[in-house]
Amino acid sequence: MTNYFFSASLSPATGNDAVWILKDTLVQAGWVVVSSSDATTFSSGDVLTAASDLANSNAWFVVKQPLGATGSHGGVRREYAFQRGTNSLSWRAKYSYSASFTGSANATTLPDALDQVRLIGTELPNFSFETFYFDTDGSYTLHVAADQDPPYSWYFVQVEPGGTSIDVCWISDGMVSGTFDPGDVDPYVNYCADGSSVLDGLTASNTVTHAITSSIILTPAAWFAKNTPSEVYGGVAAMAYGFFLAQQQEFADDEGRANHITGNDDLLPVFWFRPATANPSGPGGYKGASSLLKSPAGPVRSNGSTYSIATSSSKDFIRLGDFAFPWDGTNPLV
Repeated sequence: MTNYFFSASLSPATGNDAVWILKDTLVQAGWVVVSSSDATTFSSGDVLTAASDLANSNAWFVVKQPLGATGSHGGVRREYAFQRGTNSLSWRAKYSYSASFTGSANATTLPDALDQVRLIGTELPNFSFETFYFDTDGSYTLHVAADQDPPYSWYFVQVEPGGTSIDVCWISDGMVSGTFDPGDVDPYVNYCADGSSVLDGLTASNTVTHAITSSIILTPAAWFAKNTPSEVYGGVAAMAYGFFLAQQQEFADDEGRANHITGNDDLLPVFWFRPATANPSGPGGYKGASSLLKSPAGPVRSNGSTYSIATSSSKDFIRLGDFAFPWDGTNPLV
């Protein structure tokens, strides 16, 4: 289990509060706010001192990975840029692998990066906000966590009342060391999605429709062949575990049991893969093993249920959608 900082089982009053919690969690885990604006004051560093500073239309901030990122996983410090729209439900976001968000900016203009890709919002360069991206203010439970050690993966998940479904999920998922090609300079998967199918079967059959070139909204995505002439940022899928039982295809999540030695829960690695049908003439294939997500090995559990791996009651992971996320050992509020 890696070293996560948790901001879990929270009930933010507004989307501004939710994104503030994300920013604060990342900072607590060692990330640095390199520039920001409350829509009036723009500066390098962090001018946002409270969630209310994000209540202004067009307020924004840019965060950079901790310094320790230079020691592995491509040797660079990746950046994410977030900006509020005209209300607390409307947001947009971008990702920079290494160029950094140093382009022209002002109090209401998010800076650009030469290698930027869109995470939330319409396609670049016509980069407008996602309207009603978040659910109604005060209607969801928020779980946020950030790894304080490389590869500094993090997640931000909004759960519908009663845990019935996932409304919003943002993840930055660095691959486990040794599971990706040494020549892959950006072994990361980003996922930013909202709606009824968030974290619902991110397998090839469900993601390939969105995995064509830049049409990747709602779909996990990653760089392939980064820093080569054939580089492409495109959709990826989580490979599913399946087998045939009595001539019927089954999945581990339906047929699994407790660990046969310890009696504790079992979880399986998640492997990211870009199928050939997503980009027949370009790079793709295997990306690596997720450091953030695990695949439940069964039996099936509902959103907000926990899995205990280290001991019979450790509650190391939480079920969110079709996946298990690192958890802080408490009883989740859903």
